[in-house]
Amino acid sequence: MQINKQSGENTVAVAQAIRAEVARINRDVPGVRLVVLDDSAIFIERAINNVKEHALVGGILVVLIIFAFLRDFRSTLIVCTSIPISVIGTFALLYFGGFTLNTMTFGGLALGIGMIVDAAIVVLENTHRHLHMGKDRMTAAIDASEEVWSAILASTLTHIAVFVPLLFLQGISSILFTQLSFVVMFSLSMSLFVAVTIVPVLCSRWLHTPDEHRKHAGVLGRFYRASENFLEGVDDGYRRAIHIALQHRPTVIGAAAGLVVLAAILYPRVGTELLPQTDEGQVNVNAQLPIGTRMEITEAVMYRLEDMVKQFVPEATTIVTNGGGGGGGFGGGGNTNRGGMQVKLVPRDERTRSSDEIAQDLRRRLSGIPGAIVRANPGGGNFQLNFILGGGQDARLSLEIRGHDLDDAKRIQQQAIGLMMDTPGIADVRTPQDDARPELAIHVDRPKAAMLGLTVNGVAQTIQTNVAGTTAAQFRQRGNEYPIVVRLREADREQIQDIGDVLVNTPSGQVVPARNLLAVNRETGPVQIDRKNMERIVRVNAEPEVALSDAVTNVQGRLGQVRVPQDFSVGFGSEVEEQAKSFNQLKIVLILAVLLVYAVMASQYESLRDPFIIMFSIPTASIGIVGGLLLTHTAFSMQAYIGVIMLAGIVVSNAILLVDYINTLRRRDGMPLREAVEIGGRTRLRPVLMTSIATMLGLVPMAIGIGDGGELQAPLARVVIGGLLASTVVTLVLVPAVYTLFEEGWRGLRHHPAE
Repeated sequence: MQINKQSGENTVAVAQAIRAEVARINRDVPGVRLVVLDDSAIFIERAINNVKEHALVGGILVVLIIFAFLRDFRSTLIVCTSIPISVIGTFALLYFGGFTLNTMTFGGLALGIGMIVDAAIVVLENTHRHLHMGKDRMTAAIDASEEVWSAILASTLTHIAVFVPLLFLQGISSILFTQLSFVVMFSLSMSLFVAVTIVPVLCSRWLHTPDEHRKHAGVLGRFYRASENFLEGVDDGYRRAIHIALQHRPTVIGAAAGLVVLAAILYPRVGTELLPQTDEGQVNVNAQLPIGTRMEITEAVMYRLEDMVKQFVPEATTIVTNGGGGGGGFGGGGNTNRGGMQVKLVPRDERTRSSDEIAQDLRRRLSGIPGAIVRANPGGGNFQLNFILGGGQDARLSLEIRGHDLDDAKRIQQQAIGLMMDTPGIADVRTPQDDARPELAIHVDRPKAAMLGLTVNGVAQTIQTNVAGTTAAQFRQRGNEYPIVVRLREADREQIQDIGDVLVNTPSGQVVPARNLLAVNRETGPVQIDRKNMERIVRVNAEPEVALSDAVTNVQGRLGQVRVPQDFSVGFGSEVEEQAKSFNQLKIVLILAVLLVYAVMASQYESLRDPFIIMFSIPTASIGIVGGLLLTHTAFSMQAYIGVIMLAGIVVSNAILLVDYINTLRRRDGMPLREAVEIGGRTRLRPVLMTSIATMLGLVPMAIGIGDGGELQAPLARVVIGGLLASTVVTLVLVPAVYTLFEEGWRGLRHHPAE
C-alpha cells in the first residue's frame, strides 16, 4: 500500500501520523504486522537536523573568533546577544508568515549566523576605541554608535537589497529561494535593531575600561597584553601597506584588474549543473525486457538482480522489488515487461560510497543480463525533480528530437543513441518510449464502402461492437447498475480471420461480410506519441558521469554527425533546459542586485562618487569564487549563483567601513587626504577582519557539506567564503588606492604629494 500526502500538507507531519497509526494497528490488531518500507520524511528530518547542527557549530565558531579579537567575556557576550534575539525574531516571522521549518529556512538562518553579528561587532569595537580615548562608558557608547550608525545602516541595507530581486523569481528558483530570502532579510533587520539599541545599552553598563584591563594579573593579564601588542603590530603593518600601495597605485589597480581577468579565463574550467546531487540514501534499479514478456519471466529476472544487488551493495538495509505489473484490457498489454527495485542504504556517515557512486557501479555490474536493459540511478530529490521537468523522464540529460514524421524521428533517435554511447562521460543511454508495439491495422476500402453507402466510421463502429463490445443498456438491481455489453461470443472472435466474418448492414438493407470492405494487416505502431509545445517529440535519455555541462559539451561536439531534416530540431531538455531558464533569471537578478546596492549607498551618502568607489570591491570577489569552486571540485549551480548574488551585498561592507570613516576624519577633523586614508584604514582594520572572518567561519560547517543533504547548500557557502576572502584581501589595498585616485585625479598617478 502506498500513501501520498495531500497537496499543501507537511510531509514530516503526515509521515509521523502514519507511523503512529501503524504502531497502533500492530498493537491492537492481532495477527497483523505492518512494516513501513519507504518513508521520504526520514531524509527530510535528517537533512533539517544536519542544517541545525551546521548553524550551531557555525555560531560557536563565530563566538570563538569574536572572543579571539576582543579577549573579553563581557564584550563577547554583548555581541552574541544579536544571535538569539535575531533567531527568535526570525522564528516569529516563520510562524506568522505560514512558513515551514525546512532545509531552506534553516539554511537561511545558518547563512545569516555570521552576518547577524557584523553590525554589533562594529558598534562594540568602536565603543572600545572610544573608551581608550579616556571617555566614560556612557559617553563612549553614545559617541561610538553615532559615529558608525550610517556605516552599519548602509552595510545592512546592502545585505538586504540583494535579496529583494530574489522574491520575484519564477519556477523552480522561486520554490527554492523565496523563503530563504525572507529569512535572511528579516534576521539581518533584527540584527541591525539589536546593534543600534541593545548593544549600546549593554556597552554603557558592562564594558571594561582600559584601566580595568590593565589591572588584570596572572595568565589572563599577560595574554591580554601580548595579544594587544600583536594586534597593534598588525594594525601598524597594515598602515605601512596602505602607504606603499598609495605610492604604487597603478600596480595595485593593474594587479586587481589582472585577477579579475584571470577569473574570467579560469571560469570555463568550472562545470555547471542545475542543482547539486544530494545523497538521499537510496538507489533505484529498473529493468526492461522486450514487450510482451510474461510476468513470470520478468519476476525471475528481478529475483536474479536482487541477488546481485545484495552481493554488490553491502551498504543496503532494505530492498523492495516488484516484477511486472500493469493492467491490460482491450487495446493494450500493460507493463509486464518492466520491473523495479528500491535499495535503501545506511546513513551517509556510515558508508564510504555515495549513492551516486553505488549507482554507477551497479550500472556496470548489472549490464550483462541477456535480453534485459538494466538502469540504476540515485533516488530522491534531483531525479524526482527531473521527472517533473522532463515530462515524466527521470534523466538528468535528455536529448529532444522534435518533428512530425515518426519514421525520420526514429532514424535520428537511433543515430543519436549510437553517437551518445560512444561519448565519454555518458552512461545508461536509453529511449524512454517502449519499442514499437505489434498491432492489427484495419484499412477500409473507401471507394467500395462509398458505393454501398457506408462510411469508414460506420464500418469501424460495427467492428468494435462485434469484437470489443458496446454498452447497450444498464441493468439496475437494488440500487446497483450493471452495464449490458453486446458483442460476439468468444468462439466467434478468437482468430484474426474472424474479423472478416463480421456482417455489415448497408443503408439499402444488404448484409455484406466485412472482408469485402477491408483488409487486416499486421503492423507495428508507437506505444505513445509525446508532444511538447504542440510538436511531436522523441527523446534519448542518459546519465552524465561528469559535470552536466561537460556532458552536454561532449554531446554537442558530436551532434553534427547526425543528419537532421530541415523540419526537425534537436536540443536538450529536462535539467539542461531548466538550468538555462534559471541561470537567465538569476543573471537578471544579479544585475538588479548590484544596481540596488549602488542605489542604496547613493541615497545613504547623497553622493554618486563614493558608492562608485565602493563598488570596485565587487569584481575582486570573482577570483575567490572561481578559485574556490576549482579547488573544491564544485560545479557552478543555482546555489552557487545565489552565493554570487549574496556577495554583491556582503563584500561592499568592508569598503563601506573604510570609506565612511575616511570621510568622517576628513570632514570632522580636517585631516589631509592621505593621512586620513592611512589612519582610517588602520582604525577600521579590526572590525573589517572580525566581520569578514565571522561571516566566513559561520559558513564553514555548511561549506564542508557533511551529513544528509549537506551537498545542497555547500556550493553557496563555498562561493561566499572564497569570494569574501579574496575581496577582503584585495579591497584592503584597492579601495584606498581608488579613493585617493578619485580625489587627486589622474595627475596623482604621476606625482606623489609631499609627505
